[in-house]
Amino acid sequence: MNAPRVFPCALTALALRLSPLATGPEWAARLGLDLWNVPEIERQIDRGREELAEGQAESRRVAERIVARERVVDDLCARRINLREAAARFRDLSAGTDAARYACLCYTGDGDDERYCRQVIQWVHARLAPTSPEEADRTADALEKEFRQCRTAP
Repeated sequence: MNAPRVFPCALTALALRLSPLATGPEWAARLGLDLWNVPEIERQIDRGREELAEGQAESRRVAERIVARERVVDDLCARRINLREAAARFRDLSAGTDAARYACLCYTGDGDDERYCRQVIQWVHARLAPTSPEEADRTADALEKEFRQCRTAP
């Protein structure tokens, strides 16, 4: 008997509760209830997905460069290459990336060759130090000596 009246009353109450959202769209947006703006929300979602994919791709490239640098360090420690060759490989791996700017900012030297030599020496020391601090120091000292000899060589 009262059922026919309840529905219009409930509908009116709902309309009254939602009216501030219509008159104050910024409230609706803050609450995530701006349903009339679905196309813009979908564009934002698409942009977010694109940015996520770009970030994931960049993370993969960074991880690949780290693995490649670790191989260079392995080759240097095994003496399959020398310090200058290792530095050239590090420079090639950094080309066109933020890593190149990082090397310029973080390592001293009279040019990229010296900066990348210092970066390689640091990577070698960091690689060896956890298992053998003494070997890390000896190897870094030997590489520093090689570095100084390269600087004085014509």
